[in-house]
Amino acid sequence: MVVETSGSTGTGKRVALSSAALLAGAAAADAALGGPGGWVLALPTHYIAGLNVLTRSIVAGTTPVVVPPGHFDAGAFADAADRLEVGPAGPRRYTSLVPVQLARVLDDPPGHRGPGAVRRGAGRRAGDPPPHCPTGRAVPVSAS
Repeated sequence: MVVETSGSTGTGKRVALSSAALLAGAAAADAALGGPGGWVLALPTHYIAGLNVLTRSIVAGTTPVVVPPGHFDAGAFADAADRLEVGPAGPRRYTSLVPVQLARVLDDPPGHRGPGAVRRGAGRRAGDPPPHCPTGRAVPVSAS
């Protein structure tokens, strides 16, 4: 399968991945994150990050909650996060965001969406964030 990278650290590229590579990536993510969980899908699935979220959801036996396509809106993301249900197959809540999306979530006024909205938390795990990445403003949250 050929998919595009988002270009969050430079120019996007097309990369070829096998289904085995996608499944291995899902297993590695589960191991790094502490186990399977429910996912908020905030990126298009024709990009690798969105495809990875979809693959991780399938492997976990969960259905991702999809943020409406188009211009990323932190409020729509918070609404999707509120709709995310967890259960025995996926007891944790996850998402994957590119740096500009994370910045919009962090810049969104807190507290106006209710208690389940967005916890300010977890940045990238797959390596060091690029210098312009706002993860320094995010704080880790427990995997509950």
